[in-house]
Amino acid sequence: MAARGAPTDFVGTVRANHMRMKGLLWARSGACLTVARDEVRRIRRNIEILGHGAVIETPRGRRWWLLAVLLCPGDTTDAVSAWALSIKDLDDERVRFYLHKSADPVACLAAWHAAGLPNPATADFSDFIDFHKQFGWDFNNQVYRDATLQA
Repeated sequence: MAARGAPTDFVGTVRANHMRMKGLLWARSGACLTVARDEVRRIRRNIEILGHGAVIETPRGRRWWLLAVLLCPGDTTDAVSAWALSIKDLDDERVRFYLHKSADPVACLAAWHAAGLPNPATADFSDFIDFHKQFGWDFNNQVYRDATLQA
């Protein structure tokens, strides 16, 4: 689980705290919705799909959540941008964009940039395995950061 160079307490800290983290998957269409469903089936805990028309509940705290926005061809960031703008002091590092390899990143992220939001963390994926691996790393890294965050 831990990559070379990871802190020596990484694995133990993540194992002890991973159930505290809430993973939210924002997927709207086609392959992205399929990948999100596959992720929930594979993990079977503390991950929720926000399907078409779903509203993201405003996080109650600054820790223990991560939003993965899966973008496929034709998807936009209009709704997630409006949501991000509505959150006071949003920790934008908790919002990650995963772009399907056939999606146009400029078109997909246009609304996010037009809203004046900071450059987002992004990753590409071509299938479930690609997404699962990257999201798993991002999720575990966020668990570690939250668990070791100084109050």
